[in-house]
Amino acid sequence: MNKSLNRVQEAFLRLVRNQAWTSAHNALKQMHPADLAILLPYLQTSEQKWFAKTLLECGKLSGVLSELDENAILQLSEMLTEDQLVRAMQEMDPDDAADLIIVLPEEQRTKVFDQLSGTIKHTIGKLLGHAPDTAGGIMTTVLLSFPETLPVQAAVAELCR
Repeated sequence: MNKSLNRVQEAFLRLVRNQAWTSAHNALKQMHPADLAILLPYLQTSEQKWFAKTLLECGKLSGVLSELDENAILQLSEMLTEDQLVRAMQEMDPDDAADLIIVLPEEQRTKVFDQLSGTIKHTIGKLLGHAPDTAGGIMTTVLLSFPETLPVQAAVAELCR
């Protein structure tokens, strides 16, 4: 296969190529979104459609979308409905959701943004108000805080969790 893929990724691709859908589905559920995101360019169009549907079924779509570059986001978003993109965005960190929506074609971006609701829509709107290459454009709205009395080791353990 490819030297840049690990053994698990290569095994997953073999399952997909052999149309061992149940085994591939089970493998996908066990894989990390970053490992899955790398696989998109290795999949043929029909396999990408199965991949998108299965990511959605397994609750991995938002994580994978967060790991993709702009071209891959566009490629995968062509296989998803606006409703599916909205569901994925509502599971993402707001900064990742803003990164996603900004690369969508304008018509799709408008439809998706209009379907968002509540806090996520407000937060994404605020983030989109900043140019992408500025500090405001790359910031997140997620805040972590710990009591002053919490030992450093406990804080690090909490961050790792």
